[in-house]
Amino acid sequence: MQNVSHTSADRCSRKVVREAFTLIELLVVIAIIALLVSILLPALSGARDAARTVVCQSNTRSLGLLFQTYANEQKEWIPGSPSTSGYSLLPPSASAAAGYIKLTPSTYNGVAVQTWDWLGPLMAHSGRTGPNNDAPEIAPGTGEVARKLRYDWYRDVLAEKQCPSNTIKNAEYQNQHTPGRMLPYYMSTQMISTENPIPFGTGSWPEDRRGYKPSIARIGNPSKKAALYEGSRFTDASGVVTYDIARAANYGGSFADTGPWFVTNRSLVRLTTNRSPAKKYAFRHGGSKANSQATGNIIFFDGHGETLTDIEATNPDIWFPTGTIFTAALDTWADTRARWQSKTAAGYRVP
Repeated sequence: MQNVSHTSADRCSRKVVREAFTLIELLVVIAIIALLVSILLPALSGARDAARTVVCQSNTRSLGLLFQTYANEQKEWIPGSPSTSGYSLLPPSASAAAGYIKLTPSTYNGVAVQTWDWLGPLMAHSGRTGPNNDAPEIAPGTGEVARKLRYDWYRDVLAEKQCPSNTIKNAEYQNQHTPGRMLPYYMSTQMISTENPIPFGTGSWPEDRRGYKPSIARIGNPSKKAALYEGSRFTDASGVVTYDIARAANYGGSFADTGPWFVTNRSLVRLTTNRSPAKKYAFRHGGSKANSQATGNIIFFDGHGETLTDIEATNPDIWFPTGTIFTAALDTWADTRARWQSKTAAGYRVP
């Protein structure tokens, strides 16, 4: 019998062959890695969204606290109303038929860029000023550049007051200004308008607010009344977002809206399909998928915040001052009526 001698080189060669991965083993490892990634990515995405929600709520909470200190210094008046901080921007009117008499011209005072602008007064109150754009105009109409620069500061520069999930861009509206990031937070016009006609009010509504004026003393329990909410103004059902920077824009301008309860409001369009992401532009913390839950931050006048779903946020009680009486059924969403039948009916008195 032939004696076969195995050299050291032969043994090393066989050892290398035994320790190499086979193609099947390599595919199994890749499949396991892919499975782990698919399991972990949603969890990581959820954690990131939760962190952004907390940051957003912290930003709005600081703004909510500013409402209180501002009102304390301004005899309880709420900023962001044509009858308070935005009065100087109203055009002159010598006719009571127009709803008011004002003999002075529209004047940009270096603080509020629009009659409904609440953010500028709060920033000035806190000691913040924009870069070289807080100077009032000397002659009527000369402050347009500074006014629009200040608006850009709100949406693009004032990062610590932004929502980290707000990456939505406003489209240009009627050649008023340039496109830019959407403002993230809005006020309820029921809290800052009066029952007078436009420009102090927002038109005719089926509600009796009992002669309401925009005052902290008139809203009711501050812990139950919304000061700010996340939204996307102005949004249509297809997901296009625009803005109106006119000095005396109607219906809340670029800073306020009715609140989520109104079925045709333009700051929270509660329609979500793969084609229309409008709801997620407004309530943007419930996940990135079109059919996932939409949640948003609501900040109340006492400074505390709550993260609500888009249906929870339609509760009428938080959007109207205490004592408001609905003279007709609210024009609201079908699921809102189903959830709060008595609160949306004619004759309901807001607590």
